[in-house]
Amino acid sequence: MPLRRKDLDLVFSLQHERIVARDNTVSFANKIWQLERSKLRATLFGCRVTIHQHLDETISITLGPHLVGRYNAAAVPSGQKPELWNAATAESDQEHRFPSAAWKSHAQRRA
Repeated sequence: MPLRRKDLDLVFSLQHERIVARDNTVSFANKIWQLERSKLRATLFGCRVTIHQHLDETISITLGPHLVGRYNAAAVPSGQKPELWNAATAESDQEHRFPSAAWKSHAQRRA
């Protein structure tokens, strides 16, 4: 008998529902899963998403019929290596840090 469904990868997975937090993250399996920007909405905050645990140990997150994230077992978006992901995150953190007392000393010199 022919099969009409094309999403068997999603059908044969363990499925868990979660609600997206304000920072566009979902907590599952003692990890925080960061959702990428979506064309569906500006933010997915408050949306009920389904987390799919696949047989190949990957994770995908769907909002209704829409795929909003796909990750490997280390909570890294598929297509990126964990080392590169962590290095990029650390690099962006360093760029945005501002010495806590630097602005105070500059403001005091101007006064």
